[in-house]
Amino acid sequence: MAGNYDVWSCRGPANEALGMNAWEPRYNEAAIGDFWVDYGCPTAAPFEMKMNTNDTGTRRPRFSMEFDLPSGASISSYRIYRGIETAAPGGSAYDYAAATREGAYPPYDDSGCKSTGITVSFPCHNQGFIAPSSWDDPANYVNRTGLALDGLSLWVGCLGATGCNPGTFLPVTSIYALHQSRVTLNDPTSPLVGAVKGTLTDGDPLWGKANLVVEASDTISGIKLLQLEIDGSLTDTINLGSGECSTPYEVTGPCPNSIGKTFTVDTSVLGEGFHVASGSVTDASGNQTPFGPVGFTVERPGPVGPTGSTGSTFPTGPTGPTDSTGPTGPAGPTLPTNGTPAVVDPVIKLDSEAIWQKPGEAIAIEGRLTTEAGAPVVGAVLGSRMTQLASADEAPSGLPDTTTGADGGFSIPVPGSGARQIEIDFAPYPGAAATSRVLIRVRGKLGLTLLPKPAKIRIGGKVRFKGRLSGAGPSADGVPVEIQARVSGKWETIASVRARANGSWSWVYRFRYVKRKAVFSFRAIVRDAPGWPWPSEVSKIRKVTVKVGRR
Repeated sequence: MAGNYDVWSCRGPANEALGMNAWEPRYNEAAIGDFWVDYGCPTAAPFEMKMNTNDTGTRRPRFSMEFDLPSGASISSYRIYRGIETAAPGGSAYDYAAATREGAYPPYDDSGCKSTGITVSFPCHNQGFIAPSSWDDPANYVNRTGLALDGLSLWVGCLGATGCNPGTFLPVTSIYALHQSRVTLNDPTSPLVGAVKGTLTDGDPLWGKANLVVEASDTISGIKLLQLEIDGSLTDTINLGSGECSTPYEVTGPCPNSIGKTFTVDTSVLGEGFHVASGSVTDASGNQTPFGPVGFTVERPGPVGPTGSTGSTFPTGPTGPTDSTGPTGPAGPTLPTNGTPAVVDPVIKLDSEAIWQKPGEAIAIEGRLTTEAGAPVVGAVLGSRMTQLASADEAPSGLPDTTTGADGGFSIPVPGSGARQIEIDFAPYPGAAATSRVLIRVRGKLGLTLLPKPAKIRIGGKVRFKGRLSGAGPSADGVPVEIQARVSGKWETIASVRARANGSWSWVYRFRYVKRKAVFSFRAIVRDAPGWPWPSEVSKIRKVTVKVGRR
């Protein structure tokens, strides 16, 4: 789901002084001396722009502050405290205006004040207060929600068909004073994860310090957070939230657009054997993209040999022959015997990087075993094991061995449902450690339902909301399900329940405070979260009608 983030200007959420870094000045048909601007925000004064009493001739000059909206983003809401004032209509017809404009391209939606020619959009010659002491007066408050704007600007200027030529001095022409703004941006894209590399991905047995380098980019809000998990447990977090990337955000692209960060892993504390590294990259709006899994093996080094090099723990073959007087000959290495041709470290190629399972569908992992040159390895035995993700029992369980065919191909049936991680490995001879290994995830396609009963009631009546999360298998047990209602054009969470082992859930609500007939919209959502192997899932929208009065 798309994430949202707030950008603040002039004053922050704690009334702290901020700049106007998210806004850019623009002039139209302007000449020197037409406008006066005061960046007063650092001294607790407003950002103020005013048109001077100049003869404009036939020009219609305008000065605006345009919100710097990143490409691909939109404005879902904004809240501002502002005071505006224009020349009061008197004996002469003045056409000075001060307004807020929604939209970057026509059709625009302007709202504000104009000294003459009163229209629906400009029904006044002043609103709110310019003075800093009255900055948070209710008359200054404008709150707009449920939007999808491609632009926003604040402006003062002249709307006269033949320009603005007052002839005499006016105490006020047009003034726009911004005390505070909070603009909420909608970021529809998740970060893009690039290379995942480092000694953790080299495939060699590890002991001691290793590293994993993660490269990522995000073109709108920027990269804020990286997290690393080892075997499903969070082990490290890289937080980029400092400077412009710390809240409250003052610019529209607050965090780095591209990064390359290094996680350091002490493999000696993990225990010998096979481990899995995975993680996620999160942008400033909360959008998240996973990376991995990366499999690696931890192996304690053998004793130091006579030349000072680390000895190998690779199994050895039988001892060499002896004679009646000589010592035992040196041990010889065991040769690979698993498959034809016999190789130590073949390549396991999978037909898919991830598999999605439909309800009731039988799933098998298909692939081929080849040499590094691409020749098939025939008759090789592959081992495999399965881990049920996001469930109470994540201990791996063995699957039946499979043997490659004449083209090196293999097929491994995957039992069960939900999210499963399958590890497939190759050992060069019986009893040897695996020398080639791959991981693949098999996930059920989720479905989320919502059904209110009854869907039509009278005030004071109860509605039971029921639903089911399907496709999650054992992972469904205890997962949070949020119930959301449409409030003032925005979806707001009003309750959270947990699904049962079969994915079903229910929630009861009594409608007490309805004063007239109303129709309410509801939906359910299961959110993407660390450790949850699926993206967010949202149900269809359901409506409940509440009637007031007699039957």
